[in-house]
Amino acid sequence: MAPVSRAALLLPATACLLFFGTTAHAAAVLGIGNRTIVEDTVLEADTIIFDADARLRVKNGAHVTIRARLLELRGTVFIDGVGAVGKLGGDGRTPRPWKSCETCTSTEAARCHERWKLAGNLSSDRGGNGSDGGAGGDGAIVEIEFESLRGAPNGVSDTLRYDVRGGAGGAGGAAGKGRELTCGCHPSEKKRAPDGAKGKPGKPGRAGSVSWRASPPSRPVLPLPRPLPKPSPKANGTSPAQAPFVARSFSIFLPSSVSSQTRPRRRSSER
Repeated sequence: MAPVSRAALLLPATACLLFFGTTAHAAAVLGIGNRTIVEDTVLEADTIIFDADARLRVKNGAHVTIRARLLELRGTVFIDGVGAVGKLGGDGRTPRPWKSCETCTSTEAARCHERWKLAGNLSSDRGGNGSDGGAGGDGAIVEIEFESLRGAPNGVSDTLRYDVRGGAGGAGGAAGKGRELTCGCHPSEKKRAPDGAKGKPGKPGRAGSVSWRASPPSRPVLPLPRPLPKPSPKANGTSPAQAPFVARSFSIFLPSSVSSQTRPRRRSSER
């Protein structure tokens, strides 16, 4: 089947759409309001917006991938991916009623009654068995991938609601009633052959899953160059880089505990 066109993806978000395509081409912005998907589908866009109270119905156990650079949730979103209930089993067959004789005469009365007493043991008199119910459908599998999230301050789990249980198996068919047997000479004497067996319920479908994850950006963001720190100006408005160099004199004082060997010798004229 041909992919869904970009024009279909850009319909108003409040529109109710039914998706049969298996692949949706990437669009700039994709709005999702009430939408039904029946086959494996990929919804991909730079920005995907879920309206408040949006409802995404996924049937037939489809596998849906939602991929966006920016995922915006404007309110509670519900994903209904419950599998379909299995088909009901067919009811068992009920044979037509039977009379031991059509006309009761004095010569046939005893034989007619005896025939009625012995009737009901044939397999054709027994009711048919109901057929088993059909298996339930599998739940949907939904995977959500995004690089950044908007509109869900407490995360996706606080905004997204979903139900992807497997569908219940169909009920088994009802048992067929045994043949109704009536004595031709005594219409009030009636009995039934054994009923058939009820069909077994079908197996439930497998449960689906809903998962989401934040992937790293596909386009790396280069960090901006860090500006050099500005020098702090002095009180007179002259920065340290502009202040003139001023040589200052200083003296070294030796402590009195320094030994005489380390002191400079006096000149002979000073003695």
